[in-house]
Amino acid sequence: FTPASLSASLYYTLHSTVVIAGLFLLVELMASQRGEARDKLQPAVALREPLLLGLMMIFGAASAAGLPPLPGFLGKLMVLESSSGLPAQAWVWTVVLMVGFFSIVGLARAGVVVFWHVQPEQDGAVTSGASLKLLSAVWAIMLMTVAMAVLASPIKRYTDATASQLADPAAYVRAVLGPERATTPTMRTYDGVRPAPVVKPQEERP
Repeated sequence: FTPASLSASLYYTLHSTVVIAGLFLLVELMASQRGEARDKLQPAVALREPLLLGLMMIFGAASAAGLPPLPGFLGKLMVLESSSGLPAQAWVWTVVLMVGFFSIVGLARAGVVVFWHVQPEQDGAVTSGASLKLLSAVWAIMLMTVAMAVLASPIKRYTDATASQLADPAAYVRAVLGPERATTPTMRTYDGVRPAPVVKPQEERP
Protein backbone atom coordinates (compact mmCIF):
# COMPACT_ATOMS: atom_id res chain seq x y z
CA PHE A 1 0.00 0.00 0.00
CA THR A 2 1.12 3.53 -0.76
CA PRO A 3 0.12 6.65 1.19
CA ALA A 4 -2.02 7.71 -1.79
CA SER A 5 -3.92 4.41 -1.84
CA LEU A 6 -4.39 4.49 1.93
CA SER A 7 -5.76 8.03 1.73
CA ALA A 8 -8.17 7.09 -1.05
CA SER A 9 -9.30 4.01 0.87
CA LEU A 10 -9.96 6.07 3.99
CA TYR A 11 -12.09 8.55 2.05
CA TYR A 12 -14.06 5.76 0.39
CA THR A 13 -14.49 3.92 3.71
CA LEU A 14 -15.90 7.05 5.33
CA HIS A 15 -18.32 7.54 2.45
CA SER A 16 -19.46 3.91 2.30
CA THR A 17 -20.03 3.79 6.07
CA VAL A 18 -22.32 6.83 5.95
CA VAL A 19 -24.21 5.68 2.84
CA ILE A 20 -24.78 2.10 4.02
CA ALA A 21 -26.05 3.41 7.36
CA GLY A 22 -28.55 5.55 5.47
CA LEU A 23 -29.68 2.59 3.35
CA PHE A 24 -30.28 0.50 6.47
CA LEU A 25 -32.48 3.24 7.92
CA LEU A 26 -34.28 3.58 4.59
CA VAL A 27 -34.99 -0.16 4.53
CA GLU A 28 -36.53 0.14 7.98
CA LEU A 29 -38.77 2.95 6.70
CA MET A 30 -39.92 0.78 3.80
CA ALA A 31 -40.37 -2.30 5.97
CA SER A 32 -42.83 -0.50 8.22
CA GLN A 33 -45.09 0.07 5.18
CA ARG A 34 -44.90 -3.39 3.57
CA GLY A 35 -47.09 -5.36 5.93
CA GLU A 36 -46.02 -8.91 6.72
CA ALA A 37 -43.32 -8.87 4.04
CA ARG A 38 -41.33 -6.30 6.02
CA ASP A 39 -37.75 -6.28 4.69
CA LYS A 40 -38.05 -9.46 2.63
CA LEU A 41 -37.35 -8.97 -1.07
CA GLN A 42 -40.74 -10.15 -2.32
CA PRO A 43 -43.93 -8.53 -3.65
CA ALA A 44 -45.96 -6.77 -0.96
CA VAL A 45 -48.52 -4.03 -0.50
CA ALA A 46 -47.79 -0.64 -2.02
CA LEU A 47 -45.81 1.85 0.04
CA ARG A 48 -47.68 4.78 1.56
CA GLU A 49 -45.06 7.32 0.43
CA PRO A 50 -43.70 5.80 -2.80
CA LEU A 51 -42.47 9.10 -4.27
CA LEU A 52 -40.56 10.22 -1.18
CA LEU A 53 -39.05 6.82 -0.44
CA GLY A 54 -38.37 6.24 -4.13
CA LEU A 55 -36.32 9.42 -4.41
CA MET A 56 -34.43 8.46 -1.27
CA MET A 57 -33.81 5.00 -2.72
CA ILE A 58 -32.46 6.46 -5.97
CA PHE A 59 -30.16 8.81 -4.07
CA GLY A 60 -28.88 6.04 -1.79
CA ALA A 61 -28.39 3.60 -4.66
CA ALA A 62 -26.51 6.18 -6.73
CA SER A 63 -24.31 7.01 -3.75
CA ALA A 64 -23.56 3.36 -2.98
CA ALA A 65 -22.81 2.56 -6.63
CA GLY A 66 -20.49 5.55 -6.94
CA LEU A 67 -22.25 7.55 -9.63
CA PRO A 68 -21.12 11.17 -10.27
CA PRO A 69 -21.17 13.74 -8.81
CA LEU A 70 -21.65 12.02 -5.45
CA PRO A 71 -18.71 11.28 -3.10
CA GLY A 72 -18.76 7.58 -3.95
CA PHE A 73 -17.63 8.49 -7.45
CA LEU A 74 -14.89 10.73 -6.06
CA GLY A 75 -13.74 7.95 -3.72
CA LYS A 76 -13.56 5.41 -6.53
CA LEU A 77 -11.75 7.92 -8.71
CA MET A 78 -9.18 8.43 -5.95
CA VAL A 79 -8.70 4.66 -5.59
CA LEU A 80 -8.25 4.19 -9.33
CA GLU A 81 -5.85 7.12 -9.59
CA SER A 82 -3.77 5.90 -6.62
CA SER A 83 -3.32 2.48 -8.26
CA SER A 84 -1.65 3.94 -11.36
CA GLY A 85 1.76 2.38 -11.89
CA LEU A 86 1.27 -0.34 -9.28
CA PRO A 87 1.60 -4.04 -10.20
CA ALA A 88 -2.00 -4.68 -9.14
CA GLN A 89 -3.46 -1.79 -11.14
CA ALA A 90 -5.43 -4.05 -13.49
CA TRP A 91 -6.94 -5.99 -10.57
CA VAL A 92 -7.87 -2.80 -8.72
CA TRP A 93 -9.61 -1.32 -11.76
CA THR A 94 -11.44 -4.58 -12.46
CA VAL A 95 -12.69 -5.01 -8.90
CA VAL A 96 -13.74 -1.37 -8.43
CA LEU A 97 -15.61 -1.16 -11.74
CA MET A 98 -17.27 -4.57 -11.39
CA VAL A 99 -18.40 -3.84 -7.83
CA GLY A 100 -19.98 -0.60 -9.02
CA PHE A 101 -21.74 -2.38 -11.88
CA PHE A 102 -23.14 -5.18 -9.70
CA SER A 103 -24.21 -2.64 -7.07
CA ILE A 104 -26.30 -0.80 -9.66
CA VAL A 105 -27.85 -4.03 -10.93
CA GLY A 106 -28.64 -5.38 -7.46
CA LEU A 107 -30.12 -2.16 -6.10
CA ALA A 108 -32.14 -1.61 -9.29
CA ARG A 109 -33.64 -5.11 -9.03
CA ALA A 110 -34.48 -4.52 -5.38
CA GLY A 111 -36.17 -1.23 -6.25
CA VAL A 112 -38.27 -2.88 -8.96
CA VAL A 113 -39.54 -5.51 -6.52
CA VAL A 114 -40.31 -3.03 -3.75
CA PHE A 115 -41.92 -0.25 -5.81
CA TRP A 116 -43.46 -2.01 -8.83
CA HIS A 117 -44.29 -5.58 -7.80
CA VAL A 118 -47.11 -4.66 -5.46
CA GLN A 119 -50.09 -6.67 -4.26
CA PRO A 120 -53.58 -5.53 -3.24
CA GLU A 121 -53.77 -4.56 0.40
CA GLN A 122 -55.43 -7.29 2.45
CA ASP A 123 -58.07 -6.63 5.07
CA GLY A 124 -56.54 -6.37 8.50
CA ALA A 125 -53.04 -5.66 7.19
CA VAL A 126 -51.24 -3.30 9.53
CA THR A 127 -48.98 -0.70 7.93
CA SER A 128 -47.79 2.64 9.17
CA GLY A 129 -46.52 5.83 7.65
CA ALA A 130 -42.94 7.02 7.68
CA SER A 131 -41.49 7.63 11.12
CA LEU A 132 -40.51 11.26 11.58
CA LYS A 133 -37.41 10.25 13.56
CA LEU A 134 -36.22 7.84 10.87
CA LEU A 135 -37.00 10.34 8.14
CA SER A 136 -34.96 12.98 9.94
CA ALA A 137 -32.05 10.56 10.31
CA VAL A 138 -32.14 9.62 6.61
CA TRP A 139 -32.31 13.27 5.57
CA ALA A 140 -29.35 14.04 7.84
CA ILE A 141 -27.30 11.24 6.28
CA MET A 142 -28.21 12.45 2.79
CA LEU A 143 -27.01 15.94 3.73
CA MET A 144 -23.79 14.43 5.10
CA THR A 145 -23.29 12.65 1.78
CA VAL A 146 -23.72 15.88 -0.16
CA ALA A 147 -21.37 17.64 2.27
CA MET A 148 -18.71 14.99 1.65
CA ALA A 149 -18.84 15.81 -2.05
CA VAL A 150 -18.73 19.57 -1.50
CA LEU A 151 -15.97 19.33 1.13
CA ALA A 152 -14.00 16.62 -0.65
CA SER A 153 -10.81 18.70 -0.74
CA PRO A 154 -10.45 19.35 3.03
CA ILE A 155 -11.50 15.78 3.80
CA LYS A 156 -8.84 14.56 1.36
CA ARG A 157 -6.21 16.66 3.14
CA TYR A 158 -7.20 15.01 6.41
CA THR A 159 -7.01 11.49 4.94
CA ASP A 160 -3.66 12.36 3.32
CA ALA A 161 -2.25 13.34 6.72
CA THR A 162 -3.65 10.18 8.29
CA ALA A 163 -2.16 8.01 5.55
CA SER A 164 1.24 9.68 5.98
CA GLN A 165 1.18 8.87 9.69
CA LEU A 166 0.18 5.27 9.01
CA ALA A 167 3.08 4.94 6.57
CA ASP A 168 5.54 6.22 9.21
CA PRO A 169 5.08 4.06 12.34
CA ALA A 170 8.36 5.33 13.79
CA ALA A 171 6.85 8.79 14.22
CA TYR A 172 3.90 7.27 16.09
CA VAL A 173 6.26 5.33 18.36
CA ARG A 174 8.22 8.50 19.10
CA ALA A 175 5.04 10.42 19.87
CA VAL A 176 3.81 7.75 22.29
CA LEU A 177 7.03 6.61 23.98
CA GLY A 178 9.11 9.75 23.61
CA PRO A 179 12.30 10.22 21.60
CA GLU A 180 14.57 8.64 24.23
CA ARG A 181 12.71 5.34 24.63
CA ALA A 182 11.85 5.16 20.94
CA THR A 183 15.55 5.13 20.02
CA THR A 184 16.56 2.59 22.67
CA PRO A 185 18.46 -0.32 21.07
CA THR A 186 16.25 -2.83 22.88
CA MET A 187 13.20 -1.65 20.91
CA ARG A 188 12.31 -4.13 18.16
CA THR A 189 9.27 -5.25 16.18
CA TYR A 190 7.12 -7.78 18.04
CA ASP A 191 7.44 -11.19 16.36
CA GLY A 192 4.84 -13.06 18.41
CA VAL A 193 7.35 -14.60 20.81
CA ARG A 194 7.26 -13.40 24.38
CA PRO A 195 10.69 -12.60 25.77
CA ALA A 196 11.96 -14.70 28.62
CA PRO A 197 11.38 -13.11 32.02
CA VAL A 198 14.35 -11.47 33.62
CA VAL A 199 15.19 -13.16 36.92
CA LYS A 200 17.02 -10.97 39.35
CA PRO A 201 19.67 -12.74 41.42
CA GLN A 202 18.81 -13.03 45.05
CA GLU A 203 20.94 -11.01 47.39
CA GLU A 204 22.96 -13.02 49.85
CA ARG A 205 22.16 -12.30 53.46
CA PRO A 206 25.10 -11.72 55.77
